[in-house]
Amino acid sequence: MSEAARKCERVTRAGRPCQAKALPGSGFCRNHCPSMGEQRRLDAQAGGYLRKGRKTPEVVKVRKRLWKIADAVLSGELHRDHAIAATQALNAILRSLTVERDLQISEEMFEEIDRLEAQLEQVERARW
Repeated sequence: MSEAARKCERVTRAGRPCQAKALPGSGFCRNHCPSMGEQRRLDAQAGGYLRKGRKTPEVVKVRKRLWKIADAVLSGELHRDHAIAATQALNAILRSLTVERDLQISEEMFEEIDRLEAQLEQVERARW
């Protein structure tokens, strides 16, 4: 069977063979490939942002660039040393985005805690 026509080797939760096309050089599709776990996590994270009606996050832009780099290396258009340097820079961007997101989530949680504490204080005052 040709590389392009290969199907994923995994079995779905329903017990049927996965019908997705296998990635080049792998026996697995994008959803089942063990080395794609981090990418799937980023996709899920970005999907959450998109479902909430937010603008396309930088994570999606970085992911697209990483895919372009991977494709260029595999096709021979980009030397692997250049790809390594670009990937390191993009990983630094992803890390800074993660820190920024975590800080924002922490800030939102503290604001919610303050709001709930004030609400609880009002309820307790109303009792007495």
